[in-house]
Amino acid sequence: MVERQEPVRILRERLAAALQGQGGLVTVAGPAGSGRTTLLADLCSTAAQSGATVLYAASSTSERDLPLGVLGQLLSEAALAAPGTEQAARRWSTGRDGGGPAALQRSSADDLCALLLDLATRTPLLICVDDARQTDDASLLCLATLAQRIGGSRVLLVVADLPDDSSSHPATPLRRAGGRHIELEVLSRFGVSEIVARRTGRSDDALSARCHAISGGNPALVHALLDDWEAPTAGDTETASRAALGYGDFFRQAVRSCLGRYDDGVVGVARAAAVLGDSSSAELVTALLGLNPTRVGQLLGQLNRTGLARQDKPCHTAVRDAILDDAAPAEIGWFNRQTARLLHARGATAERVARHLLAADDPGHDWMIDTLCQAADEAVSDDAGFAHRCLELARKHGADCRRLADVLVRLTGVEWQLPSFSMARSSANVRGALAEIRAGGEHTPALLRYLLRQGSFADVAEAVTVVGENADVIRPADLQELRLLVSVSYPTLVDHLGYPDQIGPNEERTGAAILHRVLTQQADEHDLAAADRILLAAQPTSDSFDQVESALLALIYADELGRAAAACEVVMDRAARVGSAAWRARLAALHAETTLRKGDLAATTAQAQLALAHLPEEAWGVAVGGPLSCLLLTATMDGDLAAAVEYAALPVPDDIFRTRFGLHYLYARGEYHLATNRSQAALADFLTCGELMRGWGIDSPSLVPWRTAAARANLRLGKSEQARWLVEEQSSRTGWPVSRSRGTPLRHRAAVADTDTRYRSALLHQAFDELIDGRDRAESGRALAGLGHAYQTLGEHRRARTMPRRADRLTEAQRVTPMLARLAATSAESGSAGGDADGAYLGDTPVLSDAERRVATLAAAGLTNREIAVKLYITMSTVEQHLTRVYRKLKLTGRDALPVGLDRLTAIA
Repeated sequence: MVERQEPVRILRERLAAALQGQGGLVTVAGPAGSGRTTLLADLCSTAAQSGATVLYAASSTSERDLPLGVLGQLLSEAALAAPGTEQAARRWSTGRDGGGPAALQRSSADDLCALLLDLATRTPLLICVDDARQTDDASLLCLATLAQRIGGSRVLLVVADLPDDSSSHPATPLRRAGGRHIELEVLSRFGVSEIVARRTGRSDDALSARCHAISGGNPALVHALLDDWEAPTAGDTETASRAALGYGDFFRQAVRSCLGRYDDGVVGVARAAAVLGDSSSAELVTALLGLNPTRVGQLLGQLNRTGLARQDKPCHTAVRDAILDDAAPAEIGWFNRQTARLLHARGATAERVARHLLAADDPGHDWMIDTLCQAADEAVSDDAGFAHRCLELARKHGADCRRLADVLVRLTGVEWQLPSFSMARSSANVRGALAEIRAGGEHTPALLRYLLRQGSFADVAEAVTVVGENADVIRPADLQELRLLVSVSYPTLVDHLGYPDQIGPNEERTGAAILHRVLTQQADEHDLAAADRILLAAQPTSDSFDQVESALLALIYADELGRAAAACEVVMDRAARVGSAAWRARLAALHAETTLRKGDLAATTAQAQLALAHLPEEAWGVAVGGPLSCLLLTATMDGDLAAAVEYAALPVPDDIFRTRFGLHYLYARGEYHLATNRSQAALADFLTCGELMRGWGIDSPSLVPWRTAAARANLRLGKSEQARWLVEEQSSRTGWPVSRSRGTPLRHRAAVADTDTRYRSALLHQAFDELIDGRDRAESGRALAGLGHAYQTLGEHRRARTMPRRADRLTEAQRVTPMLARLAATSAESGSAGGDADGAYLGDTPVLSDAERRVATLAAAGLTNREIAVKLYITMSTVEQHLTRVYRKLKLTGRDALPVGLDRLTAIA
């Protein structure tokens, strides 16, 4: 019995005195769960060991109206313990049927006392009555009479009950009889720590502190918490058990048991306080229940003494939940509705009122809808989940069309702040947005921006058409922003909405305006500085995404990759703190595009996979082309064709090719086709990409370098003139910005040059300088590989041998194509072994047919001629002929040299 040493000492002293003929009364008061019954049991055990007769009765509600019910229990105990009293017990047991306390004359009480005192002359008596408030009136009168007469006898009367300050308490006559009083308190933190140490066998400050905070120091609740903590749970670990402390079955049952010891008044006050939560106070509980303030104060006092409440508030959410566990839903709903009204009338914050409206699930008045919307607006940046619940409830019960439109705009915005995505939730918002746009409401621009983010082309197309037909009712600034957003992401729909106006030199630069200028090659440093300012001030809110995404894309497409990467990481960190799944997914996709252009394949793969992990595939719509194209292109560049095959097989929306996202996907798929020896398919994808970009007026080499890609495909097909023309065309279109956009065409000009090798090496030097300035490690590595072969051809073997070391340093920090590292490492060897590196360039370029390339690729992978013949459905003789021609064209000595030869050919192209 922790922290009960003093009560134990007092009771044992009084027992010892009674054994010596100095009887008396001791009253014990303690809240439910404080250990009163345990204390009495210890005293009874000590008395029995001392030779005393123990008479024990536990009062109960069922006997509260049964006259002499408790006395009947005591006399039954006496009849068993002392011969000669059985007849008296039967007499009093029969007599109790004759009426209530009014029928008991004083002489009857005197007779009963005489009976017990006579018994005490033969044996010391310990009479214990627990839960005295439930004792019937007749028994209480008799016990009060006995308490006044046992001073000189061997009788110790101990009466235990809950503490109650009211004068109407049934046990008040006993208290007036005098005697010693013991008040049991809840345990201190040290007491809880002692119980924890005894139960667990070790000191655990963290567990002790949590137990004290949840239990309020109530011993019964402390033990229940530890029972839950120790209870074996399937698949549960100790850590999970600790985390669940306060929410187990033992604890909930213990809370209900404690409350069950009190009358309905305390239970009602406990439920009212639980519903009010942190708002609970004597004043609010009084107003909520409509009771007398003095009585409410007394009831809250009893609740506070149990440890279930502290300063009139439930001491922990676990206690609050347990108190409401067995309350009827209708009762809880009523409490919450009344609490919301009460708090609203007293000027409480919208958030406090809204939490009760959510719990009631029935905002039936306009002010309630307004309060839910206000609470959502205030909470969206810190607690998007709460904001969303408020708005869903407002939409569910809002009847007014204007009000519903307001709610819908907020809902579509908050969706982008939530930590998880729900397709059902998104679909409902899309349907609502389309309906509002069709109705031509004032919120049309905001809802169309939401649809543009969602990426469902059919929905966007319908909405854009409707908006275009009603453009005259939309504010010019809003219409211009929508036209800009559509022109850079859904350019096939520009005709329906109208082209954006020319952006004046003094006009404010929005993110969409800057991106439009970059893609139409009108941007300058002032535009990029404006993009920096947008990103510096960016916060991940529902209204800012379009600005942030457009500004980041502007920097990426302007080849300002360092600025884009730094800004992206900052905004991603802010979004992570908010916990928005949609923000984190789309930002990760943008980061993947940035790292891909820098040649960091490992980071690109990680970011693209992260993007798809944050949002399910169906949530992306056509925007899935962003991360998916990064994954497909990275796997292709990394030589991981098994992964590339899987990415290429993933379905994409048909409408993706009517959007900017489709351009990236076409380019990535073309590179995949090229790497798997489907040159004609690759060329078709690259040319389609170019046709779309030209038709949409965004034919910028920094968006997608389709011309140089098509040139490489033409080289594979032996169409050297077409390749040369495409490369020259690309070079002529590259203006500001420079670095990466100029470096790649220079490298390709070297590949198609038909002049001497020294000119090619000069072009490659220039390309490398541009590319390394642009931080593109993959393209820089390709330029180094080309330089290595050029030096070898020129007979400058010492300079050729430096290329592998430079490639190693270039690729050390990042996973740039392993193929490039192997190329650089073997460039010098290939020349000294008799290979002619000049053959890698146009003019004497060894062009393999698709059939030859397929056979060579399989042979390089280790397949036998028979296995190749079976796989390609050709004869073994045909396989041998193809391999002979490959060896001759690539100047290889045999099958073992195929991997290096094919790598060299691919990289130079």
